[in-house]
Parts: sequence; structure tokens; C-alpha cells
Amino acid sequence: VVSCMVNFAAGYVVEALAKAELPLSVTSLNYDVMQMAFCVKLLTLGAITILINADFGIEIFGIGGLLGLVGNGDHTDLDRRWFYLVGTQVIKLVLWSTWNPVLAALLQRPFFDAWRWWFTSRAETWRDLKRLYTPPDFPMAVQHAEVLSAVFAVLILSSGLPVLNVFLLARMLLYFFTDRHMLLRGSIIPPRYTHHLALSMVRWLQLAVFIHTLLAIWIFGCPMLFASKEEGTTTTTTTHDAAGPDL
Repeated sequence: VVSCMVNFAAGYVVEALAKAELPLSVTSLNYDVMQMAFCVKLLTLGAITILINADFGIEIFGIGGLLGLVGNGDHTDLDRRWFYLVGTQVIKLVLWSTWNPVLAALLQRPFFDAWRWWFTSRAETWRDLKRLYTPPDFPMAVQHAEVLSAVFAVLILSSGLPVLNVFLLARMLLYFFTDRHMLLRGSIIPPRYTHHLALSMVRWLQLAVFIHTLLAIWIFGCPMLFASKEEGTTTTTTTHDAAGPDL
């Protein structure tokens, strides 16, 4: 629940901080917002869960891991127990965080109508009325960060959790229809953006594909998950004993 709340609020908090820096253009503002929001949302989509449950095997001043928070878990490798415990938590995070941008997109227009109805009688000048009847901006940077963080996280983890690909497809379909509704029904006409946001997304996805390949090699080469036929019954028995009871 906490991760979902942080994921929901991250984009709006980051956008407020980026505006405080007084950027030179709308494109530079959205670029900074997307980069920062992407990093925060990626952490909430399983990265923090994985780091907390990992065992780095280090101690600093007698405290396990980093300050006793990161790397002080019980898992030194991606065994069956890891997939049963940590993998299940990651899947739940991906599922629950799907509804944050969907609800925000669907509720933007009703909130705008309620705000306009409540303050119309209090408007005194033409500028007040114009401000009331002008829809909010379409959160281009936040929506880019939402899509990018979801695709990035699923690309990395889908080697061991292929069911995430199905959830990602459903998530992208929901984003398409809800973003279209928010853009056409609940937002002001957006300005002309340059190509920098899309180019940044492509570069991040190239990194995700590379990490996906490395993680796939690690997972499929783990002897605790896949027994070799050449090693026969001994390897299978060892793997079963090391992993614990069948899950």
C-alpha cells in the first residue's frame, strides 16, 4: 500500500520540484520531470522489494547490509523460495500500481468540473472565470514516466516472471484508453513538444533490454532452478533439497 501511494504521488511531487528550478522551456521541464519521476516509480515497482530481501553478505560497523535496510535479507540467489516470496510481492506491486494512473486519468475531468462549479459563483473578474474554465494541463512527463517505468521493470524481471508480460499488455491497453480520455476530455490543448522525451524513453529501453539479457542468462544458468540432464538424479535431488518443499 505504501509503495502504491508513493508511486501515485511521485510524479506530482517531482513536477512541483522541477517547476521550482525555473526551467528555460516546457520541453526541458518535462524532460527533468520524466527522468526524476521514472527513477522514483521504478524503485516502487519492485526494485526496493528486491534490494530489501537480498543478502549482500556484507557488514558495515556490525550492521548487516547497508544500514540494515538494503542487502540484509535472506536471499543470496534466485532460487525457488525467492520466486515464491519476493516474486509474488513484485507481481502484486505491478498489479496494484496499474490503477494509480488509470484512476488519475478518469478522475481529472470530474474534479475539474466540481472545482469549476464550486468556485464559479466566487469569480469576480474575467481572469477568474478564464482560470476556472481552463482545463488542467495534460501531464505529459508524468505519463511518459509511468509507461517507461512499467515497461522497464517488466522487461528486466520478465525473464524469471513471464506472467508480467501479460499484465504489461493489459496495463498498456488501459493507459491508451484512459490517457486518450484525459487528453481529449479533461485537458487543455498541449503545447508542441520536441522529440527529446521519446528519445530518452528509447535510450532507457535499450538499457532495459541489455539488463534483461544478463538476468536471463543468470536465471537460466542457475543450478538451483534448472537441473542438468547430464548430472542425472543427483543434481535433481540436490536442487530439491536446497529449494525446500515443492511450491
